[in-house]
Amino acid sequence: MELRFLMRWTLVTLLAFLVSIMLAPAPTMSARRDVIIGSFSWSGSNAIEQVMKYVLEKKLNVPVEIFSISTFDCWIALDNGSVDVCPDIWMPNQEPGFETYVRKRKTVAVKLSYDKAPQGFYMSAEIARAQGIKSIFDLKGNEKIFDTNGDGRGEIWVGPYGWDASEVNHSKIREYGLDLEPVKIDQRPFLAILKKAMRKGAPMVFYYWEPEWPVTKYDLVRLDEPPYDESRWIRVKGDIESSHISCSYPDASIYVGVSKKLDKRLPKAYKFFMNWYIPMDEVSFLIAEIENVPGNPKKDAGEVAKAWVESHPRIVKDWLDGIL
Repeated sequence: MELRFLMRWTLVTLLAFLVSIMLAPAPTMSARRDVIIGSFSWSGSNAIEQVMKYVLEKKLNVPVEIFSISTFDCWIALDNGSVDVCPDIWMPNQEPGFETYVRKRKTVAVKLSYDKAPQGFYMSAEIARAQGIKSIFDLKGNEKIFDTNGDGRGEIWVGPYGWDASEVNHSKIREYGLDLEPVKIDQRPFLAILKKAMRKGAPMVFYYWEPEWPVTKYDLVRLDEPPYDESRWIRVKGDIESSHISCSYPDASIYVGVSKKLDKRLPKAYKFFMNWYIPMDEVSFLIAEIENVPGNPKKDAGEVAKAWVESHPRIVKDWLDGIL
């Protein structure tokens, strides 16, 4: 009887405990004491977020969670405060979100990370010289040499599904009158294909940007395009057929996006992000360290961030100015 009573009492107590947990109010967002960083899929974002994480945790004693998110969803998450920071916002690529949440709603603050970042169409410099290709228009008549799958038609990587740049580049290929099939796959599978092509000396033409490791590790050339002209940049988001883009990108400016809700909750962390900047060549270095780059095997991203932070005290001092 005593054993049966004890078991029944234990079960009732356990159930009461579980019910109390289920009914207890969840911690409000304003009570959260950590920083959530929205992580994009490309290496530049991954490198920067690891540096931010190390500084916040080791210098400011602020715990950090890194959460994978799309470029579209990051704006909504910053707006409602479920994500505090998105570390690698490219402009003008992400103009729609910038216009809505930074300029109109004013729920997201931005800080310039670095600027004058080029982007466009790249190919092997050796093959470009051999084929006499200098501009995007020199690809006409040479499209078939970029046939990588044997179907008789050349391909060009325009970026992953879901990127604004992929739509822009798709429109460009049509407007330039090129008989190239726009290929949309994620960056990492594309890089595996690129490594193989570069080893074999096989022709490839593709969209890319700087800073990134391929433009530092391979001898690539960016093809000339007509200069950026607002009248030749007619973009209808989500509608490639109605978009008419026939000029180069303006050099990109890269921002850190910060939810303004963070300012009240963790003002020291917010101030850190408002102090943020990083030289573009340092981003290229960090990317090359965390990726499996020819001649430089992949390293642990956290260890790379630690080593970089501890070897750049002047920059870190600027980041922490007015905080410590």
